[in-house]
Order: sequence, then C-alpha cells, then structure tokens
Amino acid sequence: MTRTVLVPIDGSDHSYGALSLAFDQYDGDEFLVVHVVDPNVGEYAHDTPGGTDRKKSEVILEEATEQFEAHATPDSSLETAVEEGKPKRIVLDYANRDDVDQVVMGTRGMTGVKRLVLGSVADAIIRQSDVPVNVVPQQAVDS
Repeated sequence: MTRTVLVPIDGSDHSYGALSLAFDQYDGDEFLVVHVVDPNVGEYAHDTPGGTDRKKSEVILEEATEQFEAHATPDSSLETAVEEGKPKRIVLDYANRDDVDQVVMGTRGMTGVKRLVLGSVADAIIRQSDVPVNVVPQQAVDS
C-alpha cells in the first residue's frame, strides 16, 4: 500500500535530516515536501514579492529534490510546494487532507523558557493532526 508522507522543511540541517530519514524509512511511497514562508518573521518580513529571500525557498526545495533523487526507488514519487502563512496552520492543513497518511518532521528539541517563548510547531502538529506524526529530534539527525 502506497502512503503519502508529508515532510515540512525549513532549510535547517535537522529538517534535511528528518527528510533523509523519511526517504529511507518510507521507501516506495509518495512524498510531499512543503516549505512554509512566514512573511511576518525574520528575513522574509521585509522581502518584496519575488525578492531574493523568497528565492531561498527554491534553493531549499532543490536540496530536497537532490536528496530524493539520491534515496529514491523507482516506485517513489516526490511533490514539492512553497506556501506562505503561519507554518503550524499550513502544515496542519496539508496533514489533515484525505490523501496524507503520515507526517515526518524534524524538531530542535527546545526546552524550558525558550520553548515557552517560541512555542513549538511540532507540538501543535502532534496535538492537532488527524494522521500520525513522526517527530525526529535533532539528536537523531546528528548521530
């Protein structure tokens, strides 16, 4: 049975590590890799439509495609997308679609005050997703 595996990536090493683990674990499945641009945060906040910072999304998805090609089997497929909005909302919208069977995502494993202040996209997705979520901690990617 072919599954559709959603892998949100943000361009960090731990998200690429989770992507690589997903390709290895779900051999022969369909992969949907999504990069979410939050226009109100960080370097995207002052970007113009089509600006150079937005092009970073293309670079991130090119790296994901290269990883897929390095790991892919003939019966695997890849779809990529760039979305704009709040990462938690966009990922949950994708996860709760009828055709997504699994979410695999990286996490930095923040704790304490830093986690309270920044919140956790992974926590929100785990709690609100209609499908299983496999969270890959940074330590698993680093080892």
